[in-house]
Amino acid sequence: PVLPPTGVSRDADYPASVGRILWGGPTQYFDCTGTVIATENRNVVCTAAHCCYDSIKNTFYDKQNWIFAPQYKNGNSPYGKWTASKMYIGQAWVTNKGYYDADICLVVLSQLNNKRIADVVGAQGVGIDYPRGSVLISFGYPYDAGKGEEMSFCKGTAKAAKAYVGFLGQMVACTMDE
Repeated sequence: PVLPPTGVSRDADYPASVGRILWGGPTQYFDCTGTVIATENRNVVCTAAHCCYDSIKNTFYDKQNWIFAPQYKNGNSPYGKWTASKMYIGQAWVTNKGYYDADICLVVLSQLNNKRIADVVGAQGVGIDYPRGSVLISFGYPYDAGKGEEMSFCKGTAKAAKAYVGFLGQMVACTMDE
């Protein structure tokens, strides 16, 4: 089943439930995109496993230095910076490095100012096994468009992705610059 999205964005084009993820330090940071998803505890972000787990060192990234900044834009975090409390990935990502069918991480965030993230920015519903040809909108912080400082989006028809032979995922053809 698909859970309905909740929450309202400050910026009409971009949902507040999508944000930039930063981790690393003290001299170099890495980044990804994450989305608050509708869960019972109202405090979970979904992102890629490679944004949570260091496959070379076989360990999760330091949770205190892992930050989710909803609706981040040009150094500003209008909803604050949220740290990770727990991270979960599937064993398939650990044992099959680079297996993109398993490239998913669920992150339970620590509360900020005694609030849960979904109560502040809303949450997106989760859909599984959408058929090819469905219209999808993809949000992200691509480095190619503004060096990851601004959210971008693409809207299009889902088709088979070509990450590697046998990959089962879908994609929306775009350059993330809209």
